[in-house]
Amino acid sequence: MQRILLPVVHFQQPQTGECLPTCVAMVLHYRGVDVHYAQLTKLLGTIPGFGTPSFRLLDAGRSLGVKVEYGQGNLATLYRHLQRNRPPIVFVQTGQLPYWTEDVHHAVVVVGMSGSEIYLNDPAIVQAPIAVPLGDFDLAWLERDELYAALTD
Repeated sequence: MQRILLPVVHFQQPQTGECLPTCVAMVLHYRGVDVHYAQLTKLLGTIPGFGTPSFRLLDAGRSLGVKVEYGQGNLATLYRHLQRNRPPIVFVQTGQLPYWTEDVHHAVVVVGMSGSEIYLNDPAIVQAPIAVPLGDFDLAWLERDELYAALTD
């Protein structure tokens, strides 16, 4: 597998529970679409301090005029999206990620992959991208049923 690393600008989530709208903002910005953050949280139905159910991306995408591919995938699926310059949003359980000390549901943006690592823009932390061993990432992702979302249009 050839290393891919997309230049997705990292945004940090303003408060707990806002990982998904922050990930959507990163991906939209990468695609050249800037949407006011408050509009994103409203479209997604984000509950401050609690979060956003991942499936709400489908309705938000329609409202924004963007097609969203949402479902289960595998590492090859993520790599294909990266090859097409479509950084996917993935849903993980943080307890399996080596840089996390808490175990919560979370959303991150996959910005790159290599044969041994995956590169994440994690809205909960300052530094980005973070290189995570594929095995650790796969466990964290598996705990959330390997769900992902990619903006395809």
